Amino acid sequence: MHSAAAEAPRELPGDFAMWMFIFAELTVFALLFAAYAMARAAHPAEFAAGQRALDRTVGLAETALLATSGYCVARARRSVSGDAAAACARWLCCAVLLGCGFALLRGHEFVADARRGITLDHAGVETAGAYWHMVDLLWLVLFFLVYVSH
Repeated sequence: MHSAAAEAPRELPGDFAMWMFIFAELTVFALLFAAYAMARAAHPAEFAAGQRALDRTVGLAETALLATSGYCVARARRSVSGDAAAACARWLCCAVLLGCGFALLRGHEFVADARRGITLDHAGVETAGAYWHMVDLLWLVLFFLVYVSH
């Protein structure tokens, strides 16, 4: 019989700062999902029409690619904890390739939407641009912290 006092406290895997970032992203997406739900409830016909225009087969393929890449990352984590560096590298390569497949499908869908006349409006481009520049800025900071500063 094990007592709670005898068990070692569990720690979060990885870096605490990454968990804080994940929590922040989940919070932002929870707010976006709430806004989506309110907009969908207020405009059901428009959302239904938009959903009919989507290709469910492509959506399913994207979902399968992401879920499978997540499985590969889980296997990589198990391999690295088992001290099997080569297996870890193979699983991570598989995850990256599946992620690239996802990105290619998303790009294909974006081009298909543009050909049908579905494009981002000014606000959408500005919003995407702001996010892109935030990623640029974060990379510049990381570059100098990791590669340059001694």
